[in-house]
Amino acid sequence: MKLKEEELDKIDGGALTSTMLNAITAIVRVLYEAGIGVGSSIRRIESNTICTS
Repeated sequence: MKLKEEELDKIDGGALTSTMLNAITAIVRVLYEAGIGVGSSIRRIESNTICTS
């Protein structure tokens, strides 16, 4: 059974796809790693253990 163009337009999606889940995971991973980098930098600045090379 084939759907008509009008019926196809009425179909409403909304499921969480694996592509969306991978994108969300990648964003969370980048934010987490950025937080680690910022926290590490703040800790080194406060403890005055910055490399001077």
